[in-house]
Amino acid sequence: MRILLLMTFAICVRVCCTAQYQSDTTASIVKIAPNKEYFKSYAYDIRDAFLTISRWREKEWTAAGCILGTSLVLWQFDDEIQKEVQKMRNIDGDNISKWALEPWGGIYAASLTACVYLHGIWQNNDRNKRVAMLGVKSFLLAGLIVRIPKALFARHRPNADASVNPRCWDFLSLEHASFASGHTTSSFALATIFALEYQDKKWVSILSYTMAGLVGLSRIYDNKHWATDVLVGAALGISVGRTIYRHNNWGISLMPVPSKTGLGVSLRIPIKK
Repeated sequence: MRILLLMTFAICVRVCCTAQYQSDTTASIVKIAPNKEYFKSYAYDIRDAFLTISRWREKEWTAAGCILGTSLVLWQFDDEIQKEVQKMRNIDGDNISKWALEPWGGIYAASLTACVYLHGIWQNNDRNKRVAMLGVKSFLLAGLIVRIPKALFARHRPNADASVNPRCWDFLSLEHASFASGHTTSSFALATIFALEYQDKKWVSILSYTMAGLVGLSRIYDNKHWATDVLVGAALGISVGRTIYRHNNWGISLMPVPSKTGLGVSLRIPIKK
């Protein structure tokens, strides 16, 4: 348990140090503070998350089609995957899932964002504070949005019935809530915020999505979700994270540029084609 806590602390410190280093080289214009506007933006972001499909282009529709097709194929093997994974369960694996993986879908993720925000206050680092606040927003809103398909489809969990059947869907019920995985959705939403913010630090993206993926796998391992629940949850989380980041971060930045006569400033404005 001590080792797990030390690992969590180490990840928090590493992320904070990365943000601190980048704040010395790039000053983002976009700032977010925990004020009335920030909390009002939750409602706007929920609205935009539902309306974003109306703005999809060919690339987004292609990605959605690929995810749907993959989910339909994977659905045919949900029961086989569940049986094979459950055969591999053991005490060590259960402890790793319980203490090292699943909490990243809740308390560990909250601890990480809290550490990043507190570091931002301590170092007067606006970027740290912004990332933490967008992370919290994406995590919470993703967890809220995923409740909709849970209630609409009301899919039975693998451990809900005596006979395991991935094709049990009650529809429009609050009794069963397997589709999609809430832990996975929130984890991938948070991972997407960190990955988009630190695009020039590949290890942040790799670490963020690896941890989110492991959270999803732990839900299958713990017999709480089917493989398709996790796949769709990951896709939904990424979509929510990208929507929130795009609507709360213009991507405009100021960068110091040294010259023979002194120090200048370069303004960068990304333009979508």
